[in-house]
Amino acid sequence: MTTIRPNRDRNIKRVFALCYFGAGGMVLTALFSYMSLVAVKHDLSETRLSLETAKVENAELKNQYFQLTNADSVEKLAGEMGLIQDRNPGWALASRS
Repeated sequence: MTTIRPNRDRNIKRVFALCYFGAGGMVLTALFSYMSLVAVKHDLSETRLSLETAKVENAELKNQYFQLTNADSVEKLAGEMGLIQDRNPGWALASRS
C-alpha cells in the first residue's frame, strides 16, 4: 500500500520566506521612519534658530523706531524744519469750510 504525503517542506519554505520578507519590510519601514524623524528634527532646529534671529532683528527695529519717535527727536526734527509748537491748537475741519 502506498501512502501519499503532501510536500510539507515547500509549505514551510514559503512560510519562512514570507516571514523574512515581512521582517525585512518592517526593518526598512523603521529605517525610513527614523530618517524622516531626524530630518524633521534638523529642520525644526533650523527654524528655531531663524526664529531667534528674527526676534533679535525685530527688537533692533523696534529700538530704532522708538528712538526716532522719541519726544526729543521729534522736537529736534520740528526745529530743523522750522516748525513751532502752538500753545492753543485750533483744528481745521473740512466740514466747516
